[in-house]
Amino acid sequence: MEKPFLLDLTSTEENLKNDIKDIDYRKNRVNILGINSLNKYRLNKKILIFTRIDDPEIDYLGKFLLEAGIDYLRINAESIFTEFSYSIEVNDKLTGKINCNSTCWNIEDIDAVWFRHFSLDTIPKSNSNVDNMYVREQWGIFFALLSNLDIRIISGFEAEKQFIKPLQIKLAKDVGFEVPNTLITNNKDEVKKYFGDISVFAKVLMHHNIEYKPNVLKHVYGRIINTDDYPKETFKIAPTIFQNLIENGKEIRVTFFGKYIFGTEYKNVEHTDWHDQGIYGFNMKEYIIPSKLKKKLERFIDKSGLYVGTIDLILVDNNCYFLEVNVNGDWRWLEVQTKQKISQKCIDFLKEVV
Repeated sequence: MEKPFLLDLTSTEENLKNDIKDIDYRKNRVNILGINSLNKYRLNKKILIFTRIDDPEIDYLGKFLLEAGIDYLRINAESIFTEFSYSIEVNDKLTGKINCNSTCWNIEDIDAVWFRHFSLDTIPKSNSNVDNMYVREQWGIFFALLSNLDIRIISGFEAEKQFIKPLQIKLAKDVGFEVPNTLITNNKDEVKKYFGDISVFAKVLMHHNIEYKPNVLKHVYGRIINTDDYPKETFKIAPTIFQNLIENGKEIRVTFFGKYIFGTEYKNVEHTDWHDQGIYGFNMKEYIIPSKLKKKLERFIDKSGLYVGTIDLILVDNNCYFLEVNVNGDWRWLEVQTKQKISQKCIDFLKEVV
């Protein structure tokens, strides 16, 4: 079988185990000082956070969550089998317990659940495909159940599979954004018919990271391509998003938590997909969002049903082009450079909704 052209063209690998330490604030505080050390905080809310060990945002937020009166349990995908357990009784109503890192909570006392960098694909795998399928199915029911209890869901389980890129683009168009001419296909002839003999931008339909074996990510980033450079068979293997190029624009990333919206402008980006340059390979500065653009963003966020996320835009003259939204949102690397108080507003948002 031919290899999909975009996978063959762009993929690089990253080992998640390299130099990553578990620096969760609550867990380490309890391990060192004991569970009673949390008594210094006036904790009146509880939130479950499902993520990965590599999550700088939650690493940073932990201390401030406790200071804001929000107790939290962080469940990392890598250690879900060893550090986390649950039990649910099914009677007239569902009751149960969550156990994690020397802490036991009643499920009915949990105020919110936040799924971040977490999906069935991220939980540990064995060498048996049958075992992996079985484990994924069993855990999948639990995560779906959490999403259907009377608990605030900050970001849903596998939310990016619900609000997929084609729906994002359609909604952006509906609320007044410009969008690049977009074709989703696995047919090379259709690409040539739609765009003509010009270079186009090709990118993945889902996330650009593929965890094809435990803790190893294959990055598949967008590329400018000429369709004549690749055989038809490499298109047929996997559908791809194709868009016309938006050149000489200003790249903006919008980070939002409910009503709190921040803009950041990327400077000196030299690659067609900034991921290739690395997050420390270019400069950033705060972007003050004009009121007209902010209203469009507010309409998009409201209609999307999302509470948190990041939106990528390109500004060309007076036109604002929507590219996509990341339903998880990473912002720590932005505020380190720009000194924006993004994390503080995340805490403010959580205090309001949890």
